Amino acid sequence: MPEEPRQRIGSSATFFLLLTAILFDGIQFLAFFIPGVNIVVEFLVTTVALVVFGIWFAILGVNYFSGSNLGTKVAAMFGGTVIELVPLLDALPGITLSVWGIIWATKKEDAAKREEYSKKLEEVRQIQIAQQAALENAYQEV
Repeated sequence: MPEEPRQRIGSSATFFLLLTAILFDGIQFLAFFIPGVNIVVEFLVTTVALVVFGIWFAILGVNYFSGSNLGTKVAAMFGGTVIELVPLLDALPGITLSVWGIIWATKKEDAAKREEYSKKLEEVRQIQIAQQAALENAYQEV
């Protein structure tokens, strides 16, 4: 029997991932208005966010560079990074958008895997029913 796929990012993980991303973006937004230190603070926050979310997604079993939604995950990751590193654009919530895009793509992949699993499971059940019927018919003939 095929193994049931697990959901890599649940509701609570989604909440805390997005909350953390919003906090990072909030720090960057506030730093945006402090001349002189804003570039350094924003660069450091972006770097720390990339490391934190990279490790967090790895722990959850999310790979940026594989899966059926590979393009969406890579675009979200690089798009958010570019937004955060371009002056004036860095006031936008690039980290939050990036994390949301990766979460959305991963949940979509997981839903497709669960759908595929359900189909395979139904096929196995139909085969078992057919085998059981064949055994019952063979037993009745004897």
